[in-house]
Amino acid sequence: MFPGQSFTSPTPEQDPPKKGQGILEFALVLPVLLILVLGIIEMARAFEAWLVVSNAARTGVRYGVTGDYNASNYCTGSPAIADLDGDGLACEQEDNKADRTAEVDYARLLSIYDAVNSAEVAIQLDRSASQGQPGYIHTTVCSFVNAPQNNQYNPPPADTCQQPGPDGVLGTGDDIIADDPGNPEEGPTRILVSVTFQHPVIAPLISSIMPSITLHAERTGYLENFRVARVLAIPPNPNVPTVTPAPTDTPLPPTATPTPDCNNYVLGTFQYYGSGLLEIPVSNYDWGDAEVESVSIDWQYAEDFGNQVRGRNINVDFMQWDDIRRDEYGQNGNPSFDWDNLRRLITSDGNGGPQFNTPPAVSVNPIPSDRNDFPAGYTRYIRLDFDNQWSNWQNDLLDSDYGVTVNFTNGCVLNRPATPRPIPTRTPTPTPLPACEGTTSLPGPMLDPADGWFGRDIGTTTTGTSIEEAASLPDANPARQIRICGSGADIWGSSDGFRYVARTSDSGILEFQARLIAYAAPGETPNAWAKVGLMIRSATNPSAAHAHMLTAYANGKRFQYR
Repeated sequence: MFPGQSFTSPTPEQDPPKKGQGILEFALVLPVLLILVLGIIEMARAFEAWLVVSNAARTGVRYGVTGDYNASNYCTGSPAIADLDGDGLACEQEDNKADRTAEVDYARLLSIYDAVNSAEVAIQLDRSASQGQPGYIHTTVCSFVNAPQNNQYNPPPADTCQQPGPDGVLGTGDDIIADDPGNPEEGPTRILVSVTFQHPVIAPLISSIMPSITLHAERTGYLENFRVARVLAIPPNPNVPTVTPAPTDTPLPPTATPTPDCNNYVLGTFQYYGSGLLEIPVSNYDWGDAEVESVSIDWQYAEDFGNQVRGRNINVDFMQWDDIRRDEYGQNGNPSFDWDNLRRLITSDGNGGPQFNTPPAVSVNPIPSDRNDFPAGYTRYIRLDFDNQWSNWQNDLLDSDYGVTVNFTNGCVLNRPATPRPIPTRTPTPTPLPACEGTTSLPGPMLDPADGWFGRDIGTTTTGTSIEEAASLPDANPARQIRICGSGADIWGSSDGFRYVARTSDSGILEFQARLIAYAAPGETPNAWAKVGLMIRSATNPSAAHAHMLTAYANGKRFQYR
């Protein structure tokens, strides 16, 4: 190195950046990023669907434990969905308790399904999908009691409720696979509702590997006591040694049993059902239980009304107190039970039970000792099956038209005699009017009927004959009919042309009864606006103001005015 000179080492030459390096790095990271994003989306969808499935199972259990069901959907109609035996009676209408319980439980099961379905919202389900396919959803209802014949729930993939077969033991080869909503009569009963859903995966990359995710939720609860539980087993008395009792004071005389208050036995509102069924509720609001000795019903007014007004001779097919059918006892049943006021046998109901009338009264007496209990706070029902009733018979009759007597073994009598009403006179059928005989060119003769009625023409009509009388105007004495034969131009625009029968009123008030009937001449097809009706008119000139209620030949009921 020489003085005045400096030395620096040369720097290496830097390479320029390569083109496309950033795109390559992004391409390497993008698949991982997409998988993460799609995974987050699918996890969110799966979590939301699991919440829906869990909530649906919870909703089904909450509904199922109450014992409630949708009677309007499953217990009405012809035939009703819950009418398992096909006898035309469903659910609470059944006479036999076993049939009634089976049909109510079937309606409960279908209603639980409805409750679960109503909660299955905001998920991508397909109710037509088979098990294992995306969108498949299934609900299972199973119940369990502490008994040897207990049911068994099989979780997915089976997802079934397994019930014992005829031998009452599970696992012997004759088991039944069917859902069961449970029956609290068997004791404390736990109900399980499970919902299984094949959640569809929408991300293409993930769905090619895993098309769906199985989501499953179960919820359980104990049935409420909406039916009285049967005592299935009572534990034996333990043989425990006892000490010798010490002398005790002489007990006081027992307190007298309170006398029942007969006013606490109350009749409820009568209920009418299809096929002539009448149900009368009787409630025990007294402090203690009671026993019913006999029940009788007086239906004299119903028979008289049917004969005199509707032309129908009704009769009683059977009578029932709670679970007792009228034809189970007496002449065609157990001979040890008799009946008061036996009626003349009219015909058979097809089930061995008689139909009675004359006199129209029917009773259950005595009620057997194993069927007469009436616990405090309970409501029992008197049921009668009427035959040959008319279509609107329940609208013609009142509760007070029937007499009801219930005799109790404690001496009380619930007696509400019938309060008959005057039976209305049947409306006589009017004598048919003869056919109009020919026509004449107007103005033709106009015969004024009596009783203030008169006939006139307004404007110009085409053809017609006189106004004639036959029989029956309700306010005439004797009653008559008035007929107008003829035709008119119209009642429309600024000038009318028609034929009419009228009465005048100075006060503006006119009361009468009338029935209007229109006939067309043989072989004639009336105009679509051919009309018959009732008119209030200010005057008889063709352009007078009026209000007109009418029925037209092809245009129905109308209101016109000028």
